[in-house]
Amino acid sequence: MGRSSAILTKCMRLILGALTATVLIPMAQAQPRILSAEEAVQMALERPDQVSMIEAGIDLARSNVLVTRTWPNPELHVERVASGSSGLGEDETSFVLSQRFDLGGRRGLARRAATLGLSAAEAGAVAERELIRQTVLKRYYAALTAARRFEAYSDWQDWLGDLGKIAARRSAAGDLSGYDSGRIRQSVELASFRLASVEAELMVSTEALAGLIGVDGLSIGVDPRQVLLPDAGLISQAESRQALGNAQLTALDEQRQATEAAARAAERLSLPVTVGVGQRRLSGPVGSDDALILELSVPLPLFDRDQAERARARAEADRAESLYRLTLHERQSRAQAHRQELAMLTSAAKRLEADVLPLARELTAMAKLSFAEGELELVELLAVMSAEIEAVDQLLDLQYRARLAWIELESLVEPDPTVIGESP
Repeated sequence: MGRSSAILTKCMRLILGALTATVLIPMAQAQPRILSAEEAVQMALERPDQVSMIEAGIDLARSNVLVTRTWPNPELHVERVASGSSGLGEDETSFVLSQRFDLGGRRGLARRAATLGLSAAEAGAVAERELIRQTVLKRYYAALTAARRFEAYSDWQDWLGDLGKIAARRSAAGDLSGYDSGRIRQSVELASFRLASVEAELMVSTEALAGLIGVDGLSIGVDPRQVLLPDAGLISQAESRQALGNAQLTALDEQRQATEAAARAAERLSLPVTVGVGQRRLSGPVGSDDALILELSVPLPLFDRDQAERARARAEADRAESLYRLTLHERQSRAQAHRQELAMLTSAAKRLEADVLPLARELTAMAKLSFAEGELELVELLAVMSAEIEAVDQLLDLQYRARLAWIELESLVEPDPTVIGESP
């Protein structure tokens, strides 16, 4: 009997251990990975599909360079003419090896255009990575703003819950009307709806960030220690930079140089010359004889003189030039606008955080104490609490917009060579 009891006890321990592992392992797996802004950027850039898509453009440009550097294949032409079965005529056999050459210099210009095209593709890859980085940072800070807002509205709902307890005590003592009790219940319900809306905003922004990274939205989270407002030192550096210099502008500059080189190559007169050398053997009843064959062929440009190719290449060059100039002017205006926006939003956010928000919190604390002691009406207390949550909302909005302005400005102005990257 004792042995059976020991076996049963051991089995129960094993079952409990298995159940505990079954419960704890999913809980451990459910913990999201907290990412910094640069970690999110790195994960997005390291996605295999992302890397493959960017590298494909460079590989395509490399193939164009290979085409211009590769000579056309020589051609071997064999011809045999038999006299027939009578045996009275002669049989003729010809072997000719020919090679085509470009004597107009167009091949060298095409090679230079392809090389510039490779440089443009590499610059375009850098621009694509920079665009991915900007998009990830914007979505990251959108999620961080939503997380901060969710935290603020959770605290607000807790405050209203505490207020409800105070109101219940005052109502039991006959010191609070039924109207005021209804107002509190209404405020609590409205706060819960607002909290649900903010929670949905947090979920959507996190899923948008996860979509760029390539993971499940439930498996990641933003780092609450990240600063939403840009650093003052970085802002002063950005304001002092005047020259534009970003990856996209560089890529457009490289592209216009490549298309201009391609247009010059297309405008060069094409002189393809084919040279052939071979042997012809005549065989007959009385013997055979060999003859040397020399061939030279040049196309006659009567109809097709590469008019369409020249027009297309020139149009692409003009388009690339115009796109570069338009983008340059547009980015100059954007850089100036974002400088002003960043300065104004940062200044407003700092003033609100230093002066308005502390005062709002102090007034809320005083109003809650006065209401608990019956010295303040409920309507006034709710107004003070609403003013505080409105100040928090406004602060988060200013900080987030300042961060977006900084991300845009950083992508437009020429970076300081002594500063590597940006500290989010």
